[in-house]
Amino acid sequence: MRRTTLDDVRAKIQELREKTKLQAEKKQYDFEQRIREIKAEELGEREKVKEAKKRKREEEKEEERKKREEGVDKGMMEMMGFGGFGGAVKR
Repeated sequence: MRRTTLDDVRAKIQELREKTKLQAEKKQYDFEQRIREIKAEELGEREKVKEAKKRKREEEKEEERKKREEGVDKGMMEMMGFGGFGGAVKR
């Protein structure tokens, strides 16, 4: 087993300083990159929420339409000239 000398200690300290300096520079770059990634993730989440709300609205409209048509005799409606009770003009 070899004893460490003063020069060995100084070399190790210098090596650690360089390593720390590189990590600090890298951390600064990573910070900016991370902010861009977070913004992209937030935009993606917003889009998912919008899609979920849109899908839910469409499902609710479909359920409402089914409720209105429930128990209605389609043959009778056609005979009377009704296409449906929605009130909207279909073109």
